[in-house]
Amino acid sequence: MYWSAPALIQADGGRYSSLEAAPDGTLHLAFLDHVNGDLRYGVRSPGGQWTFETVDTEGDTGWFASLEMDSAGVPHVAYCEFWNYKLKYAVRQGPDDWAIETVDSAPGRGWYSSLALDSAGNPHIAYSGNQEWDLRQAWYAPGAGWQFETIDSAGGVGLYCSLALDSADLCRICYFDKDNKRLKFAWQQPGGGWSFDVVDDPGDAGIDTTIDLDDAGHPHVAYWDRGSDALKYAWHDGADWHVETVEAGTDCGYEACIVWEDGPHISYKGTLGARYAEKVAGVWAFSQVSLPGERCGDTALAMEAGRPRMTWLNLDDGGLYYAEGSMIPGSQTGDFNMDGEVNVLDVDALFGAIREGGTDLWYDLTADGMVDGGDTDELIRQILATEYGDGNLDGSVDGLDYNNWSLHYQASGVGWGEGDFNGDTVPDGLDYNVWSMYYQPGEAAGAPVPEPAALALFAAGACPLLRRRRQA
Repeated sequence: MYWSAPALIQADGGRYSSLEAAPDGTLHLAFLDHVNGDLRYGVRSPGGQWTFETVDTEGDTGWFASLEMDSAGVPHVAYCEFWNYKLKYAVRQGPDDWAIETVDSAPGRGWYSSLALDSAGNPHIAYSGNQEWDLRQAWYAPGAGWQFETIDSAGGVGLYCSLALDSADLCRICYFDKDNKRLKFAWQQPGGGWSFDVVDDPGDAGIDTTIDLDDAGHPHVAYWDRGSDALKYAWHDGADWHVETVEAGTDCGYEACIVWEDGPHISYKGTLGARYAEKVAGVWAFSQVSLPGERCGDTALAMEAGRPRMTWLNLDDGGLYYAEGSMIPGSQTGDFNMDGEVNVLDVDALFGAIREGGTDLWYDLTADGMVDGGDTDELIRQILATEYGDGNLDGSVDGLDYNNWSLHYQASGVGWGEGDFNGDTVPDGLDYNVWSMYYQPGEAAGAPVPEPAALALFAAGACPLLRRRRQA
């Protein structure tokens, strides 16, 4: 997957962002402007222009914003007014015109609000409260108004709830049981009762849950397992639950969002910033979406015509950012760290991705679904227009590059610019072989060049490496 460069779309930030794609090609976004404490709404035209409006300014409002589009393309938002602890609901009537109502004003209510619209367009909201932490549902019944139900009250069980409705308008809710530190799932039965499953039990599993249903109505859930510091994925196949780790690392998997479209697609906070994962032919593929190392949070994901669209909060500058993914070959320029130029840092980043297994398709320059030697060839020979062994990337493999290699010979943890031409982080005889194969005598005036006899110093190991490079 190839991603556009991150675009700042709102400088005042965007916590609790919720993103939806409409059939007309527009994107719709609800979020908390955490600088001013307002609920905000944005729409992106098919041409790429974002426009924003303020929905609600009463109190510190917009927490846990959850956006859904109805069949007429009208946005609906459920959210919490934080300081007064109210569950609220807003429907857009027109530009800068919203109908807003308080759904539940009991003390502490409105936390983790999650909205779904049934087949008639009526809202259903799963939520909790910071007094008893029960899992609750509110839904609107025409002619009767808002109805309420406590679904699970067995301790502090309603945290991080996420709601989806199946084709029969029955609720499916995943949520975190904080007392027992486990992921739970509630199934609404046709007769109105509820069944409950424990999905993942060991060690603080179920934080920041997010749910979507496949075409058969089976639930798919992404969440953070704090105990193992991992993004995890659980799904039900109609008979049993299955759980697997998607990616592990420091704070990896926090603030995730899952969308099912011919397979699971997940946005999340990874160790290196905002990340995207998709499961293709049974294998997880990963993309770096934000700048590597950027502190991120509150990711949101939507699929538009089979292409991922993603927003996230940059915790360093407080801005709300947007990027879009594409499978179109050639959209990746080789500037992996997006600093405006392709240089040795990008070469080192590509080698690092290969050492880590080659699963991050952000580095897939050849669009073949793999990150391997073909991509290093593309970067070095086509994009940088040079050859292996050109450590300073001046277009020539010469004595200056030999000097860099010899100065760092047998050092560890170094990169291309220090003579590591095969990506193992140690300049050694294998790298000398690479340099000697592409050495161009006389092109670097004044640079010390090894005696001709020295060019054969590591010749015994040169042929296998040469064959591997040329076949990559």
